[in-house]
Amino acid sequence: MSKVDFIPSRDGDLDAYEQNFVNKLAVHAPVLAIDPAEATLIRTNINNHRLAFANAISKRAESKSAGEENTSKRIKAVNDMRRAAKMIKSLTNYTNTI
Repeated sequence: MSKVDFIPSRDGDLDAYEQNFVNKLAVHAPVLAIDPAEATLIRTNINNHRLAFANAISKRAESKSAGEENTSKRIKAVNDMRRAAKMIKSLTNYTNTI
């Protein structure tokens, strides 16, 4: 008999599963006579994970954006340094010491 985990392994799928679980737990916990403190603890832990997941997604997007900005500004800075060096070397009072 194979054991199949009913919990999704992909983060995005797990987030949706957790949201559904929390919603259903709120409805069914009283019917199932689950201790309210236990139900609250479960919901809190799941919601804490969902917040951490959302924060990780946000940070990933922020990091990607920062990387793209760095690349863009690097290209501009290097091009400006090359242009400035070419201009400076063409000036009559330029020396190799400079």
